[in-house]
Amino acid sequence: MQGRVIRHIPPYRGIDAIQGEWPLFIWLVVFTNLARISISLYFVPHQALGAEMTSDFTERSALVGYRVFFGVLGGFAATIIGFQFFFSPTAEFANGQLNAAAYAPFAATLSLLMAGTIFWSSWGTRSVIPFLPKTAPDAPVGAFAFLGRVLQDMITALRCGSFAWLFGGVLVIYVMIGVNTALDLYMYTYFWELKHSHIVTLATAYPVGLMLGSVIAPSLQRRFGKRW
Repeated sequence: MQGRVIRHIPPYRGIDAIQGEWPLFIWLVVFTNLARISISLYFVPHQALGAEMTSDFTERSALVGYRVFFGVLGGFAATIIGFQFFFSPTAEFANGQLNAAAYAPFAATLSLLMAGTIFWSSWGTRSVIPFLPKTAPDAPVGAFAFLGRVLQDMITALRCGSFAWLFGGVLVIYVMIGVNTALDLYMYTYFWELKHSHIVTLATAYPVGLMLGSVIAPSLQRRFGKRW
């Protein structure tokens, strides 16, 4: 049962007839990178917009707090929607997350919710466009010149001690988050052998803690200052 479920996750027609794991590996690499590139097209400008909207550090901290709060709330909502509506235990699957047929409608539902949220957020920030910093347009450059400029900017940034520490810390945190996010469901299901209700309960601890922290952090920053 476990092997059958895993083989049918990618949308291959007749994948059972394909010998070896290379087609599955290629599918995973291609679509993982396409997904990450698509995320970056929105996430990088979204992250940068907070610093562009205000130059006051306290206001920036408040904006980041709101962003983290609603971002974690969205992730938490996705978990609840998944386990309550798509991965509920059935007679065939005691662990509903092993039901491969539930993943396509689950992904479609989250896609619609994410797209709606992105457009709503973008539409809501239109009022700040006239107040954003203005930059002079650069002369058009070729692809290699552009990549060289990006590399030079990266080297300049890494020479700044504060940025190097920030970049290193964020890199470690996101590696940890990526590994944790990718393996959590497997650990809960196969290592800890948790029941459906236990997974839902445990999944609330992380987002609740982060949402509380995002609310408290701006007040702590105003009280103790940027460094502390």
